[in-house]
Amino acid sequence: PPFNLLVVDNAFLDRQFHISELDCVLKLDKKSSAGPDPIHYSHLKHLPDGFKRFFIYFLNYLLDGGNVPDHWKVAHIVPILKPGKDPSSARSFRPIALTPCILKVTEHMIKNRLEWWLERKNKLSHPYMGFRKVGGTHSCLLKLTSQL
Repeated sequence: PPFNLLVVDNAFLDRQFHISELDCVLKLDKKSSAGPDPIHYSHLKHLPDGFKRFFIYFLNYLLDGGNVPDHWKVAHIVPILKPGKDPSSARSFRPIALTPCILKVTEHMIKNRLEWWLERKNKLSHPYMGFRKVGGTHSCLLKLTSQL
């Protein structure tokens, strides 16, 4: 199996988030659409430091209590017409779920922490290359080509 999580050191994973982790996520050039709330990435990117500290405090408070606000669990589903398809057929559309940007930023912070921990603690087996920063499709193809 690709995961080796028999022994888990939660000290790093359980620590509270820091404003530097928020800044790391907000530096990314996101052009994602806002969800049900009217908050966009550009709003979050341009928050003054005091509001960023409050956001981190609030996020840590929610996560410590194991609570997620109900409005973070709501998504707008928007149908997008597939190229060259008949707009009169429902099968010609693919659904896109627009979730709140605050939730997306929070998920990205959690993802960054998990990725760092998994790589640092060697919790993924070496052959496992999917969805990793190191390796990827080209590594699999190179390995396959060399073995053939």
